[in-house]
Amino acid sequence: PTDVDHLGAACGRHNRSVGKRLGDWETMILIDGPHAGRVAWRPVGERPGQRWRVNQVHHAELLPDQGPHAPPAPEESRAEAHLDALLAA
Repeated sequence: PTDVDHLGAACGRHNRSVGKRLGDWETMILIDGPHAGRVAWRPVGERPGQRWRVNQVHHAELLPDQGPHAPPAPEESRAEAHLDALLAA
């Protein structure tokens, strides 16, 4: 039913993708599990028992660890090493 307790946020494009035809998506509010209260999505016409999907984009804490996002910084740059050598002489 259309009630404030059954609404979930979606951008216009994704909101318009909800429907009952093949290729559309269906949604529901999950009532239990680790994502209870969140909007879940699945393609219409999927095989029975198809898992509902939850968008993790705005919940980065739920994404798997991706490791470092940049190469480690060198302990000392070549310029710093050269300056250290000059100063030590």
